[in-house]
Amino acid sequence: MLKAHLEISTDGLRKIGAILPTVRYLMLRFCGSMTDEVLSYYSTQLTELKGIELGGPFLVTKSCFMQFFEARGSQLEELTITDTFRVDADVISSLVDNCPNLKEVRLRQIVKLDNQAVRLLTALTNLKVLEISDPGEDVQDGAVIDVLNSIGSGFRELDLSGCMLLTDQTLLAVRQCCPRLNTFSLTEAEDVTDEGVAQLFRNWDINPGLQYVNLSRLRKLTYFGIEAILEHSGRTLEVLNINSCPLQPNAWDFWWQEGIKLERLRSLDIGFVRSVNDAVVEKLCKVCRNLGELKVCPSIDMSTIMQELIGNLRKGLGSQPYHRDCPSPREYSNNRKRDRSPLYALMSAIHL
Repeated sequence: MLKAHLEISTDGLRKIGAILPTVRYLMLRFCGSMTDEVLSYYSTQLTELKGIELGGPFLVTKSCFMQFFEARGSQLEELTITDTFRVDADVISSLVDNCPNLKEVRLRQIVKLDNQAVRLLTALTNLKVLEISDPGEDVQDGAVIDVLNSIGSGFRELDLSGCMLLTDQTLLAVRQCCPRLNTFSLTEAEDVTDEGVAQLFRNWDINPGLQYVNLSRLRKLTYFGIEAILEHSGRTLEVLNINSCPLQPNAWDFWWQEGIKLERLRSLDIGFVRSVNDAVVEKLCKVCRNLGELKVCPSIDMSTIMQELIGNLRKGLGSQPYHRDCPSPREYSNNRKRDRSPLYALMSAIHL
């Protein structure tokens, strides 16, 4: 695998294909200088390619994407494309027609991604990981539900972050169609209700428990939803993000109820949750004994206990690396792929 996190010149990008013709996984996070000529060169040169990530390839044209899929699509298993206005329904159609073996597709901040393009993904029957995040066009329940009804039974990860028009109907489809799901993200959806989240998790017997849940900025997640999450997935959760959710003060009582175990929770984001106070933080650190990262936005009267807490956690973690943010679903998934224990090395972070 080759990772490139820095911006590389057009000539440098082309040299990757010349120097590493047998690379199987290519991750280019900042490839704004990539041109049609470079991607066309990859399509002929990278004969063993199985996975590629292209971050911000805004110079690559629609026709070149389609030619690349025609040339290399049959062997691709993982594909990530982010931050481009060139990818539309025609490109997605070419992707589906030429990449039948894809197991992982991530489409992030695709300006022209709409309902039509999303529905085309129903033909990717081998898909296990799907990300449709921050689309530039309206992506609504109907398109997502069609995908879930068709291929959701194989999903292990579903990231719908920033799909703001989705409602409880999508959550119901997830419940019915995704028994193998272990990673789920749905953020900023204004019409998702507390009861909708509760209905997803309550008595969800076909699913053994999620390991990663991100429901940040769901403005109606207040009480019953968090109760259902903890009852269903408390024993399996490793990462939970409920940043900016308006939890009621009595919703915290669920966290220390008898029978609720959070032994595997390692990363918790409760930033901008106004009901958080000294007592909540203190109890969380007692209940979640493996917690490696706690992200909060404390009030003034919380500062003393927070300083003491940070000092104790840092002493316990020693010289391990420090990360400011909770991992995204992609980062969490990549950590698991590499057989690492995610988040053990994360230091506690308090963000003002």
